[in-house]
Amino acid sequence: IEAFQRLAKVEGIIPAVKPDFVKGDPRKGLESSQEYSSLMAMHALAGKMALLAGDWAKAKEYFAKALAISPNDPLVHAAIGYQHYLDGQLKPAIGAYRKAVELAPDNADLWIALGGLLGASGNTADAEQALQRSIAIEPRYSALTDLGFIRFQAGDFAESVKLQRRALALNPTDFMAWANLGMALNAQATTQHEAHEAFEQAATRAQQYVDINSDDARAIAALGLYRAILGDK
Repeated sequence: IEAFQRLAKVEGIIPAVKPDFVKGDPRKGLESSQEYSSLMAMHALAGKMALLAGDWAKAKEYFAKALAISPNDPLVHAAIGYQHYLDGQLKPAIGAYRKAVELAPDNADLWIALGGLLGASGNTADAEQALQRSIAIEPRYSALTDLGFIRFQAGDFAESVKLQRRALALNPTDFMAWANLGMALNAQATTQHEAHEAFEQAATRAQQYVDINSDDARAIAALGLYRAILGDK
């Protein structure tokens, strides 16, 4: 399942960094926004900067301070959950995201992240519920394609096709969604003839992605798989 990996761009789950902070005097950025006027927000900001710098220990320290000041801030819990995920600790990451969605039950992004983590842990039943909750709030392509993949694994190929097509209507550039659609189409005798086109789209989109991100080994491997399926040499 790729939902969490797609979502886990720090900007989506941790309070955003103000441009003034990044480009100029840190005090200017802090003073120009009430969002960062509290001590909690400053700790959260420092945690995000440490996270972006790859200083996991310092990020944990700052997020812990932010949580101590504001234990009911869902984005702080999400930030801590993301840190656990980076450390390969799925259980505490899931716990942190469960707390985050408890505090912000209408946040679709947090439900997607929780669904991705649950799927990665093998708990597909709870992952499906979390993704459905996200879609009910606001349909996002990442939730739709990952839910479609869960339905594919469960053998519900027709529903998987529907979900993948909904995902691609929102974001036709995602090569993984095209590949997921191809697999679901190929699994049904009545739609197998449509699978080739889906895999062609997957290969084309993956090539476009790899042209820009030439160091992404997973994308390169996926592209090779799509080419093999298509019979390309």
